[in-house]
Amino acid sequence: EIFNPKRNDMLQCYEYIHDFIQNELDLNVDFAVIGHYQLFDLLLSKEEQNEELFTAISERNISKISKVLSQNHSLVQLLKTPTHQQLDFLTTFADTDHPTYKSLLYWKATLEASGINHIHLDITTMPPKSYYVGSFIQLYENNNRNPIASGGHYNGTLEGFGFGIQLS
Repeated sequence: EIFNPKRNDMLQCYEYIHDFIQNELDLNVDFAVIGHYQLFDLLLSKEEQNEELFTAISERNISKISKVLSQNHSLVQLLKTPTHQQLDFLTTFADTDHPTYKSLLYWKATLEASGINHIHLDITTMPPKSYYVGSFIQLYENNNRNPIASGGHYNGTLEGFGFGIQLS
């Protein structure tokens, strides 16, 4: 974990955990899920953000989300898009200069540069009252349902960036 991180600090933290997983645990990270806590602010108005909707999102209950919002709402359309295409789909309705979108692109490029071939955007993994304030990442070995490591940029008692490793 790194406290009061700058972008380069976050990159070094990611590289450290990725190297540890590959070299010490002898696992191959080839699948990642990325998200950004502020995607809710990019996709939903303040009025639309409520517990009922957040619960439906976490359950990936598209029919309920469609009833709460509408069938044509950008969030519904995003959730109907395969997760490996969602980041590109965001460009159809989101401001590509928005810091949230730019952060996601940065992490996608970083993950690809480290050899991860499958990168998915998924907002359904985000708890609505998370302490994450920015990007978060889950790293997987292909064909494993549980992440090897997960973490991201958070701000609770302290601001930091870090990963936890799942031991099983």
